Amino acid sequence: MSEEKVQVRTGVDENPFNPILYEYEAESKIITLIDKISKIMKAKLWEKAKKYGITETQGQIILHLLFSPEGRKNISFIAEELGVSKPTISRAVDNLIEKGLVEKSVNPSNRRSHILSLTPKGVEMSIEISGYAKDIRKAIGKIEKEKKNEILLSLLLIISKMVENNLAKPIASCIFCTFMAEAKDGSMFCSKLNTFIKPEIIKIDCSYFESKIPKQEKERKKRKSKAERKSQVSYS
Repeated sequence: MSEEKVQVRTGVDENPFNPILYEYEAESKIITLIDKISKIMKAKLWEKAKKYGITETQGQIILHLLFSPEGRKNISFIAEELGVSKPTISRAVDNLIEKGLVEKSVNPSNRRSHILSLTPKGVEMSIEISGYAKDIRKAIGKIEKEKKNEILLSLLLIISKMVENNLAKPIASCIFCTFMAEAKDGSMFCSKLNTFIKPEIIKIDCSYFESKIPKQEKERKKRKSKAERKSQVSYS
């Protein structure tokens, strides 16, 4: 069947979630499918979290603390990672501390900030909650290897294009890392690990990650810090 041209007006007709539009447009279908996958993941996480009497956000926090390197176990990083405000994360962390799942200690390298860590009880619970992804992983595992690698690279390409268009920040992945170089044959080499990186071993949350755009990141954080200090002064 030949592709029909869709006449769109403004507002709702141009929305990628509009079934009339995404019936004909690949971009809208991709957005809709990513949204549906995200909702499935959230529903599975919430299902596990509520069994233990915690919220979805609290579940995300303890999973972050279970798997993240030391330098990322603070309220500021978690707020940025989850896309919510610092006060929201701070309240959730306080609640987790009250439940005996999380501990807070002074950061020895910056005494004005704190490092978060899981208690033994928190580790046990976070391992149980993280089990929600096992069934999803099992389903994805049934896809043949080449197709999985294609999907992985396609998802990274989508994130890359979002970063290029200032819709997202670089994630701690090989494709955004200063240690990564691309050879003439298209293969990737990590100078930090001194190894070639195949699609199946591309890192998503690498502890050695250093952004290719540190100057821009540094300036962005500097402007953000300046704005926060200015805001604090105006309220004092």
